[in-house]
This record gives sequence, C-alpha cells and structure tokens, in this order.
Amino acid sequence: TVLNPGEAAWISVGEESCYGNASVQLGRTSFSLNNGGDSLSLFHDDMDGQRIQFDQLTYTGDWVETGVAIQLSADKLTPTDNDDLNNWCLATTTIGATTDLGSPGESNAVCE
Repeated sequence: TVLNPGEAAWISVGEESCYGNASVQLGRTSFSLNNGGDSLSLFHDDMDGQRIQFDQLTYTGDWVETGVAIQLSADKLTPTDNDDLNNWCLATTTIGATTDLGSPGESNAVCE
C-alpha cells in the first residue's frame, strides 16, 4: 500500500475494529499497545533487506486514558511537528454512538 503526501491509514487489529471496517486493509497482523507506554515505528525493508525507518513515537502511561485515542494535532502534521510530544493530545471527538473518543477514518481535531 502506498500512502501519498496528505493521505492517512487507519490501523486496526484484524479485518475490522469495533468502529467498523477500514477502507484499506494492509494485511493480517496482530499487535497490541501497552497502556503503560510503548513505541510505534513506521518502517520499510528495502530490496536489500535493510530496514528504513520513516518515523517513531514513544508514549508513556501518562498519555493513556481508557476509551480515549491519542492524536496528533490537525495543525501539526509535518514530520518535524510529530516528533514534538507537545503536539499530541487526548482526542475530544465522540466516536459515533459510543462513549469513546477519537476520529477513526476522519481528520483529527486541533489540540488545545
């Protein structure tokens, strides 16, 4: 799957999430995110088997709130901006008829 500048991917475990089906499937995988903190990395293995890392984010348990997504502010979408932890915040948009907060399949809100 190729993402062009300005495009986004919705990553969920399995073929669907509790919020519905993703529009693009990147393949079957299983992963989990640790509520105490973890690191996320985007990378690609080139034809020579060399790993090329595009980006990485490490979060801590201080960021985690049950039922609330962590989001990059909609006005801070550059590769440099996403490295600044101050540009990330807890989501404030209610997801459909749930009590969860996030923006699956939609643009993030601007962090206050």
